Amino acid sequence: AALAFGGAFSPEEGFALTARRGELMGKATQERATSMAAVVKLDSAKVEEICRRHREIYPVNYNAPGQVAVAGAVESFAAFTADVKECGGMAIPLKVSGGFHSPFMDGAAAAFSEHLKSLKLKAPQKPVYANYTGEPYGEDVGGTLACQMNHPVLWEKTVRKMAEEGYDVFIEAGVGNTLAKLIGKTLPGVRIYTTDSLVGCEKV
Repeated sequence: AALAFGGAFSPEEGFALTARRGELMGKATQERATSMAAVVKLDSAKVEEICRRHREIYPVNYNAPGQVAVAGAVESFAAFTADVKECGGMAIPLKVSGGFHSPFMDGAAAAFSEHLKSLKLKAPQKPVYANYTGEPYGEDVGGTLACQMNHPVLWEKTVRKMAEEGYDVFIEAGVGNTLAKLIGKTLPGVRIYTTDSLVGCEKV
């Protein structure tokens, strides 16, 4: 949605890309029994250290200070969760169908990359930040989109980068306020709004 708004492709093309991406990721979830969990009360470095001690458990969403989501093989989660608790943290299971943003999505990312090659993608005309890099998109929009499927989401880095570049008002458009809460934890003091409708947008 952000890239379509930024001019990288039309809204219709963006909708089709979203559907194709979801289809490929859904197919990947059928190949292995995987899941995700949010680890809280531990810093990123500690979560990474614990992940290295367990087979096929990967840090995949750097959401905010003290909150990192991991993806992994279902059979490895019991030992991982116990290890997190032993280290003073807590692993909260997420209601998702697979281990996204991890090597479990390598096949899906490769197939999506091939699909993207058939399209004419443009660099956004407005700044659009990529969670894969934490930086604004460059010319290789397709390559970055594919990499975001099987690499960690650097949300905390993205938000901090935006603040460094002068952004001090954040608006979450959509259902819920999850991202608003994460921004608040990362950048205390900035102005944050949420909206889930056109009427809400006018009020913001």
